[in-house]
Amino acid sequence: MYNDLELRMIPMVDIVEEGPWHDEGKYSARFDVFKVGDRFFWLQITRRGNHWDGYDFEYDLECPEVTPVEITTTAWEVKY
Repeated sequence: MYNDLELRMIPMVDIVEEGPWHDEGKYSARFDVFKVGDRFFWLQITRRGNHWDGYDFEYDLECPEVTPVEITTTAWEVKY
């Protein structure tokens, strides 16, 4: 099991995107994307504990391969 700093120190792994923590009461989860060579993978990280006493982290080692998808959104502005 690796913490964030240890994962970054593995030379063949590049962290591409760190997702935000989603609070679920006692537990929080986030989803990161990392790159090995030319392939991208999705990593789920969960934590339990709190800011004052510290957290215990768990990493789901079943990291599915993912591909980047470009999404276009439209925003609307009110005309005055």
